[in-house]
Amino acid sequence: MTRSGPYPDRMSITLRDTNPEDEALLFKLYASSRAEEMALVPWTDEQREAFLRMQFTAQDSYYREKFPDADYKVILMKETPVGRLYIPGPFLCLLLRRKFIYPINCRSLARHR
Repeated sequence: MTRSGPYPDRMSITLRDTNPEDEALLFKLYASSRAEEMALVPWTDEQREAFLRMQFTAQDSYYREKFPDADYKVILMKETPVGRLYIPGPFLCLLLRRKFIYPINCRSLARHR
């Protein structure tokens, strides 16, 4: 695929470590992945946010407990956060972006660890 193909800016994707200041950003990314689903429930905005916070906290706590030595990254496209990547080991990643959760082979991401 050439740079003029369907993904001309693919090289502008970078990773950075998460940090405690990213909690609001990580929650926003998580909540955006559930927007369609949340639009279907007859809840107030406050109820939706409370539910999403509970779900986000449970998911994040689970991954951090299950994979304590993992690398936790923010995916940046042109310096704009677009997703999160949990790397529990050298051969498995959990890509969490919008509504996708993909386990992928991480050999190609090893240079970012």
